[in-house]
Amino acid sequence: MISRGNREYITVQWLETQRLLEMIGAHPIMSASLKHKEKHLLEQLEKIPSDAKDTKVVLRFT
Repeated sequence: MISRGNREYITVQWLETQRLLEMIGAHPIMSASLKHKEKHLLEQLEKIPSDAKDTKVVLRFT
């Protein structure tokens, strides 16, 4: 099961990859690698339902 935290982590990684792509421009090796990573991250994001909820337990002591 993939949690909302994992979705947020992948989203941050995707945004950082986009930022790096903007910084390196058309570098022949680095841009190819980052584009591959970006594609992989997007595929992972598409697999995760957007309404996925984290499982949690609430303990109440009296």
